[in-house]
Amino acid sequence: MLKAHGHWKEGRLEQSIPTSPGDTHLADNPAFGVNMARQGFVVFTWDMVGWNHTKQTPHEFGLSPREQIWGFGPLGLQLWNSTRALDFLQSLPDVDPERIAMTGASGGGSQTFLLTAVDERVKVSAR
Repeated sequence: MLKAHGHWKEGRLEQSIPTSPGDTHLADNPAFGVNMARQGFVVFTWDMVGWNHTKQTPHEFGLSPREQIWGFGPLGLQLWNSTRALDFLQSLPDVDPERIAMTGASGGGSQTFLLTAVDERVKVSAR
């Protein structure tokens, strides 16, 4: 299962337990992964563009005329990253490549329906 995180302060590391002021308490991505793993799923979550380990690529890139000439922005980069996450998940020995699911909320929900629309390897998705 691919788990795309949403636009939360801590991204894929967001927890329901308050860890700092301003936490949203909208999701608990680590607990989701643990819960699904206990049910037998292999779960992989990765950083969306602009969060945690990808902060060097903010959402604002791709807006200047110089960047627009390439026709490549944050949405395209994120979809590329999602496709590569799917490649990685399918490469794991305990993963059945014919039974790939994906879920997410907020921006992760957008990535879920976009990847499901362009990549037939995702068999089941829920937003």
